[in-house]
Amino acid sequence: MIKFLPLGGAGEIGANCYYLNITGTGIVLDCGMHPQKTGLDSLPNFNLIEDKPVDYALISHAHQDHLMSLPFLVKKHPYLKIITSRQTRELAELTLHNSVSIMMNELDENHQFQFYTHEEIDLLTQTIDFRTVGETFEIAGYNHKSNNQIKISFHDAGHILGSVSILIEYNN
Repeated sequence: MIKFLPLGGAGEIGANCYYLNITGTGIVLDCGMHPQKTGLDSLPNFNLIEDKPVDYALISHAHQDHLMSLPFLVKKHPYLKIITSRQTRELAELTLHNSVSIMMNELDENHQFQFYTHEEIDLLTQTIDFRTVGETFEIAGYNHKSNNQIKISFHDAGHILGSVSILIEYNN
């Protein structure tokens, strides 16, 4: 069974983040911030997946509205496996480090907006795995309840350097 849940970005540009549950394997597609909002309002609604399996994050490209909430997702789901293209991984490191400085300026007076550090970004980007465009690979979460494999492949999207469209195949 496949379940789809928009966490952000549905019906608007920004905070692009979608959750797929394919027979017990939880996949987050992109993890962006809303560029016109600040603080917690700029994040996808991660509370919607609080009690769901979250095994993988597949990132299409390194724009703010597709990537910048990744550190917040990793704080909630520290064993998450992140996969993207090689170029997006490299750009993500630069972009996420730049966002640390930007977020420090967006702290509200009560410091309720929990941001991340350069050290946390270093650790996060070291864990990002990458795949070659056109390569097909298989994923399965800890709670995957099927003998059928989930096949993933990245295809050049032509949007920015490293941007990919993501093909997810399950049960043909």
